[in-house]
Amino acid sequence: MSSNLPPGVTEAMIPGNRPEDEEWERLYDYIDEVCAAHNINPKEAKMCFDIGLNALRLDRLLSEIV
Repeated sequence: MSSNLPPGVTEAMIPGNRPEDEEWERLYDYIDEVCAAHNINPKEAKMCFDIGLNALRLDRLLSEIV
């Protein structure tokens, strides 16, 4: 199987194919669901994103400690 990638580059290194990209996608989906369920306007949606991002950061920090 041939690849058009430069030597040393893997599929997982490409944005959109990295494991953390899947986490971001799940976070965006969750925020969309919460905002839609509560009829949150765009300004409030930004607040939801910030809260979700901080929750993700906290989860990563706690997982490193445990």
